[in-house]
Amino acid sequence: MAKEHVLDVRGEDCPAPMVKVVRKIARIPEGDRLKVLTDIEECVRLIRETVEAIELEVEVRDTGKGYWEMIIEKNLARPRLPVGRDA
Repeated sequence: MAKEHVLDVRGEDCPAPMVKVVRKIARIPEGDRLKVLTDIEECVRLIRETVEAIELEVEVRDTGKGYWEMIIEKNLARPRLPVGRDA
């Protein structure tokens, strides 16, 4: 059964939170989700770009409480779009 892991990086300046996200994603099992909490908008952008670059799903929610929740699905088996000149 899929599990949700939480990584709270509120108050931390990037790129440290992005590095923590990548390391945490590498350690959680396939099919699990990672919820990242951050209060720095630049971290939201950097984490989103990084996660999308490794072809994982990410959803960002503004909590309205001064921070964002980022939900990252670790599903490496999902279909990939072709990349490259011949795509």
